[in-house]
Amino acid sequence: MNADFAQMKRDFGASIVRMYYPICLKASVFENALKAGVANDMAVIFQVWTDFGESDDWKKSQQAIYNVLDSTEFGSIAPYVVHSVDFGSEPVTDYMDGGRQQFVTDLGLFKKKINSYGIPAGISEVWDQPGIMSSGDGKGLGPTGTGVKANSDYCHAHIMPYYQTDIPFSQAWSYIQKQLEWVKGVVQLPTMITETQWAWGRNDGHAVNRPDLSSALIELKGDENDESSPRLWQVRSEIAKNTRWLA
Repeated sequence: MNADFAQMKRDFGASIVRMYYPICLKASVFENALKAGVANDMAVIFQVWTDFGESDDWKKSQQAIYNVLDSTEFGSIAPYVVHSVDFGSEPVTDYMDGGRQQFVTDLGLFKKKINSYGIPAGISEVWDQPGIMSSGDGKGLGPTGTGVKANSDYCHAHIMPYYQTDIPFSQAWSYIQKQLEWVKGVVQLPTMITETQWAWGRNDGHAVNRPDLSSALIELKGDENDESSPRLWQVRSEIAKNTRWLA
C-alpha cells in the first residue's frame, strides 16, 4: 500500500487517497492506509464498506475503523492523517442499514463517535437523486437528504455526467458546473467531488447513446467488460486523452 500511495503522488500529484469500498473487514487495512499516508505525507479518507446493502457487514467495517482510532499506536496520529470518514459510498442509494430513517439515525451516532476523535464524518453519495436525497422536483432536499445533511460535516458528492445522464463529453464540464451550483445552493456544506468518471462499458445501462465514446468501445467487441484486457485499458486511455480527464 505504501508503494501505491507513493506512485499516485509521483505520477499525478495525489495528496489525498479515498478508500473506495474497502471490503476487508479487519482493522489492518485502515492501519496500513494510515501508515502509508504518514510515510508519503498524504491524507486518507476512511470509508465504511456498505456491501451494497446486502448484509450488516457495515457494522464490522465500522468497528474496524473504531478499533484503529481507539488504538494507542494510531489514535494520536489519526486526526492529522485521516481527512474524514465516510459512512459508506452511496449508502442511501444501496439501502445500507435500511437506507432511510434508520440509516440517518445511525449516521448521527457514527458522526458523534468520529467527531470525538477530532475527525469530520459524513457520506459519499449522489446528493441530487430526485425523491431520495433531494425533493421530488429536485429543487431542494427530501426527508432523507435533510436528515443526512443534519448529521454530516461535509458533502462528498458524486457528480457523474457519463452515468447520471447521456451527453457527449463536450458537455460534461458544463454538467459538472451546474451540479456544483446545485450542491452549493441546496446542500450548503463543505464539498468535495468524490466520484465523477464512471460508466465505461457500452452495455452497463448508463449513457449508452454516446457515439463519441461508444464508437471507440465498439472496437472492443467482447472485451469491454474484461478488466484484464489490454485493449480495454488502451481505449480508456484514448478516451481520457480526448476528454483531457484522468481515467
